[in-house]
Amino acid sequence: YLEKGTNIELAESKNVETTAAVVTETFVPITGYRPDAYQKRLVLSATELENVIIFYYEKDSVHAPVQVIHWTQNIAGDGYTECQSSTDLNGEIDKPYSAEQITIPGFGFKCGKVGDKDTPLVDDKLTATVTADGLVLNFYYDRIEYPYVFRFLEQGTDKELADPVTGTARYQAQVTQTAKTIPGYTLVSAGNQAINIAIEEPANVASK
Repeated sequence: YLEKGTNIELAESKNVETTAAVVTETFVPITGYRPDAYQKRLVLSATELENVIIFYYEKDSVHAPVQVIHWTQNIAGDGYTECQSSTDLNGEIDKPYSAEQITIPGFGFKCGKVGDKDTPLVDDKLTATVTADGLVLNFYYDRIEYPYVFRFLEQGTDKELADPVTGTARYQAQVTQTAKTIPGYTLVSAGNQAINIAIEEPANVASK
């Protein structure tokens, strides 16, 4: 954590051992200084001396970095993955900062958080006061559950031979259905005993 131009160390260095291929580090708040980035990522090398992340700081008691992160729900529903993010190094300390939710196909907005605290949106915006330590605005989006149907038809006539199987599943999830045994009929493609589909938005359901 170095002062830009002088390389004076402003905070104690951190040394870590890891087996990860890529590491991400967040800046350390230093009173009266503004960092050159909120976060930095490094692809690790087998050469130890190359595995260095440096944050450069400039004197600034007015601004602090703000990060806006949009998170999308994992297909299994267990947690969220960063979809996109942006950083503004010029957030004004002690003043409100706002960011808008975005539209992501197949996802619906769930909640907004300032840091890890649930915070309601006003006019689709998440607003909080910038502190000297910076600010993180988080938007969370859940996958929409769409309906699906598997039908069991007589070839050529599309006559219903058995009750359809219906349900709902999260956007982009994979759903599998095994062919039913129907007296007096044989499956047209004997090798295709099961069908697997990816759940898509309603506009695409007909083609499935």
